[in-house]
Amino acid sequence: MSPEEQFAVIRSFKNFDKSGDGKIEQGEFKALLKDMGRTDVTEQQIKDLFSKYDTNSDGIIDWHEYLEMVLQIQEEQRSFGRQSTGGEAATTTGYVEGTKHTYSFEERNTIARLFNNVLDGDEWVGERFPINPESDDLWHVMADGLVFIRILCIIDKEAVDMRAVNKGKNGVCNIFETRQNIQLGLAAAKGKIKMIGVDASVFLEKKPHMLLGLCWQVARLVATQKIDLKDCQELYRLLKDGEELSDLMKLPAEELLVRWINYHLRKAGQERQVTNLGKDLQDSFAIYHVLN
Repeated sequence: MSPEEQFAVIRSFKNFDKSGDGKIEQGEFKALLKDMGRTDVTEQQIKDLFSKYDTNSDGIIDWHEYLEMVLQIQEEQRSFGRQSTGGEAATTTGYVEGTKHTYSFEERNTIARLFNNVLDGDEWVGERFPINPESDDLWHVMADGLVFIRILCIIDKEAVDMRAVNKGKNGVCNIFETRQNIQLGLAAAKGKIKMIGVDASVFLEKKPHMLLGLCWQVARLVATQKIDLKDCQELYRLLKDGEELSDLMKLPAEELLVRWINYHLRKAGQERQVTNLGKDLQDSFAIYHVLN
């Protein structure tokens, strides 16, 4: 550990040792988990975790056991989400929940490339990019919430007041500062994307399937933010009979994309039209003709 990390661990131990007796009891341990973002664990899981780290089974976690716990959690977080071999999907296992999830390598790679494109050179997180899209670097660079915040600021410059963001000492934030940054990002994302079941633990534990869900939603917003008349004046061609430019400007970007696809399908002599950017594109028929 660096001196800064050692100081943060000592400070956190004192913070959770409410009684000041140099020991963390089970009630204090529950508060510890909550502060680390673990609000999804049951009472039985709390007991099991407490027993796991109470190595001498004396009913308390002393300083040495606490230090061992921190080191174990850090190692588990580093290994969490490593790719399985073979196939086109990775399997991840939750080290507390015991659940398994899968995610597509191609989806992860696509998001990584997009983030490389828009965040390379960013004043806050630019030094982290470009990342290797063929690896699980994406989960690691997102773990402290800063990349999430900067992506939100690309979508909306005023999404997060960067003066409120923790920079940490020498660019390294402790666990409390990190959690504050993640909470800032989550608060800013409300109303923009769906975040069911998402909390700080999703970032801290690098849960790939949950992070990917967040990434896809912000990626859609990044990819469509310049689909408007100001940046694409030719969009006036998509006006329907009786419509005015003001009507077109009120449409969401995805509705404009649907019109754009149908416009080119008609130009290609195809009768088929699409009504959405999901199911109607699954067989690639529309995309094939539009690209051609």
